[in-house]
Amino acid sequence: MTHKAVLLDTSFFLRFLNDSDPLFKNADGYFRYLFRKKSQ
Repeated sequence: MTHKAVLLDTSFFLRFLNDSDPLFKNADGYFRYLFRKKSQ
């Protein structure tokens, strides 16, 4: 059995609270990438 998982810490989610955060785009891009992978 193969398990696929991603561990995201609190700081990852905190990036979404402020869209002017320098790492907001990185977090958003990574989230979208993971969401697309899950859908495949």
